[in-house]
Formats: sequence, C-alpha cells, structure tokens
Amino acid sequence: MSREISVRRGWRVPPYLFLILPALTFMLLMYIYPFGSSIVRSFLDTHDRLSFVNYRKTWDLYLKDTGFTLAVTVFSTAATTILSMLLATYLRFRDSVVSRLIGGLYKLPIFIPFVVVAQMMESFLAPHGLLNLVLARLGLIDIEHPLQLFNFWGLCFGFAWKLVPFATLIVFGGLQMIDNSYIEAARSSGAR
Repeated sequence: MSREISVRRGWRVPPYLFLILPALTFMLLMYIYPFGSSIVRSFLDTHDRLSFVNYRKTWDLYLKDTGFTLAVTVFSTAATTILSMLLATYLRFRDSVVSRLIGGLYKLPIFIPFVVVAQMMESFLAPHGLLNLVLARLGLIDIEHPLQLFNFWGLCFGFAWKLVPFATLIVFGGLQMIDNSYIEAARSSGAR
C-alpha cells in the first residue's frame, strides 16, 4: 500500500541537482542570456522594428575582409598541403645528413603558439622590421623604400610556416607504413 502511495506522488527532484543550480544560474545569466539577447537585437533596427539593416551594413563593411580571409585560408591550406607532402616524401625516401637535419628542424614551429607566431611575423615582416633592417644593412634594399611583406603573402608565409610541420607529421606517418622492401624493390627497378 505504501508503495502505491509513493508512486502516485510523482517524480522527485534528486537532491544532487541542487548542487549544480548556482553554476547553471551563473551560466544562464552571464552567457546564455547575453548571447540570445544579442541575436534577437541583431534583427532590430534603431526603432526596435524587425529588420535586416544590421546584416546589410555588416555585409557592406566586411565583405572585403571576409574575402581576404578566405583567400588567405585557401592559399595557405593549398601551400601547406603541397609543402608537407613534398617534405614528408623527401624525409621518408632520402637518408642523408641534410634530411636528418631537416627532420630535426621542421618540428620547431609546433612548439611555438600562434600568438607568438603572429607577433614574430609583425616584428619580422613589418616595413621597418627585422627582415628589412637586415636587407638594408647588407645593402640589398633602401630602408626608405622597404619591402612591403606585411600583406597577403606575409600572412600566407606565416600560416604555412606554422602549419607545415603538423601536416608533415601526418603525411610522414602514413608514408612510414610503406614497407622498406617495397622501396628497395622500386629502387632496384630503376625508380628514384
């Protein structure tokens, strides 16, 4: 009989759920409410009417920046893919002092964070950065008209320099799966 009564009372909230209530309240007030509110307000104009005026303005202001970012991303990804495949192939199929030296050095950018790479690129590629100062001291350029490398090509160089080691490790791991007997058989057949 008492069992039937407890079933009729319904579902009880487990007491441990009250322990997460402060954290859940904090998350709702500090993150979820402002996020939802900003989404709703993005569709309102200055007179609080439903409108896409904010999105049109954003489209007009940031279309070039978005295109530039997309171009840098696509070019850097393509350059990283090609360079990592070439480097991994060279490291796998050549056994020389140069390949061992490159095999040790190419992993260096892995241990440098992206923020540090960005700062290094800014101080290295800036119009009066380290690269232009060194080239001016060597007499290769005039410091009054320095190389302008803090642009599309400089960004692509920085991204590729940072990402090639990661991609090379992945490709090199795949190439390590090739048995050495196949490589020797290909070399004995005349492959370089």
